[in-house]
Order: sequence, then C-alpha cells, then structure tokens
Amino acid sequence: MGWTLARMARYVKQSKYLEQLKTSEEVWASSFPTAKYLMFSKGRALLTSKSPIQSKINWRTFEGRDLFQFRYNNVFEFLKLILSSSLEIEPYCPDVKKNSVVLGVDEDSEENRALFACAIKPEEAFEEVQTKYEGKFADMRVAIITLNAVEAQLVGRVIIVFRIQT
Repeated sequence: MGWTLARMARYVKQSKYLEQLKTSEEVWASSFPTAKYLMFSKGRALLTSKSPIQSKINWRTFEGRDLFQFRYNNVFEFLKLILSSSLEIEPYCPDVKKNSVVLGVDEDSEENRALFACAIKPEEAFEEVQTKYEGKFADMRVAIITLNAVEAQLVGRVIIVFRIQT
C-alpha cells in the first residue's frame, strides 16, 4: 500500500528537520522543550505495561507537559510557560542537553518533534523514576517481546549506543 501525498510531504519535512538536528546547534538547542524523551538506566528502557505481553515506551517531556498542546500569541508567552514549568527530565538526566542521543522525529506528530534518549543519573533514582512515572525499566529481551516493531527497534538502537558510550 502506497503513502498518501500528505504522508510523503510530512516524511520529507521530518527528514529535513532530522538533518537540521544533526547539523545545526541552534536547532538542536531549541528542540529540547518540545521533544519527547526515552529514559534509560543500567541498559534498560522505561516502559509502561498495558498488559503482561504488551508494553509501550513511557515517553516523558522536558517540561512535564506537552508544549504542543498550547498555542502561543508570541514568543514571550512561550518563554513564560517554559520558565514557569516544573522540569520533568532534568532532575533525573541533569546533563540532558549534552548527553542525549537523538532517535529521530516523532512520526505521529504534525509538528516537528524530536525524540531523544537520556540516561538517568544518579542511578539511585531508578526506583523513584519507576514509581513517579508508573513505568518499569525493562531489559532488551522484554522490550523486543512486548513492544511493537518500531519501538523495539528504537530501544535496541539506544541500548547499543549507550553501551558504546560507557
């Protein structure tokens, strides 16, 4: 089955945005507030179980809320919202802007939204993160079996990258 013209146009737009993420420091830095994050700890991804045999990636946001839900009249309103937000990722991934791994662009989003992975630190926060975000850090074997193919591929890619980094 072929893609619709709208889907092809969105794919091209997302591909260009991904290239900008890789090459432009400005685009990279401005993508953090609206991005989605996959949290990792000890080689395990944070997942949410729908059932014992089906999981989903437990995506987190930088600010603790989805900034694409809001419409802004100007840049000042956007900045005011960012500055007043409680941070969701930074307490657990303090160097998120330096050590995040870009996974791609969210295919389901009409807007360009980057997908990142970050390792939580300190590792003592492992249990706290699982409780707070109602998820469980699962190893690669569980992820492959319980995630859909696209999400399992993302988790596998990130686990390999983080193993290479350490």
